[in-house]
Amino acid sequence: TMAAPPTKAQTAMEIETTPAKASMTKTQKRDPNPISNRKSAADLGGLTLAYKALEKSLVGKARPKPIDGFTAEQRFFLGYAQAWASNSRPEYTHTLINTDPHPPAQFRVNGPLSNLAVFAKAFGAKPGDPMVRKEAILIW
Repeated sequence: TMAAPPTKAQTAMEIETTPAKASMTKTQKRDPNPISNRKSAADLGGLTLAYKALEKSLVGKARPKPIDGFTAEQRFFLGYAQAWASNSRPEYTHTLINTDPHPPAQFRVNGPLSNLAVFAKAFGAKPGDPMVRKEAILIW
């Protein structure tokens, strides 16, 4: 049997790190998304390296002026989020969760970004805000 679709109350980490059920039925022989955590770690690692490249590219240069009220750092994160922008029906998202090793697009954005202190700093987010994790995962 297929698992129920995630509720709005579930966070990206809950969906990405939900372990396989201990008592699986005969038809459900494996965790439907066994490598999602590795994909999420790869997203976080890639985003971390890309941000370091941005920082390196700005060394010794005048700070870029804000565009439409957004700093260079904010535009970096907005660009990352826009690359994953999508809209899908809950049934399709449910199918993806059970068949695709990648987390759904919204979690590929919210998961990595909520682990980055530089993201929180760029947008003035504080501990306790929805996009600031209590226990952030650090890669490199």
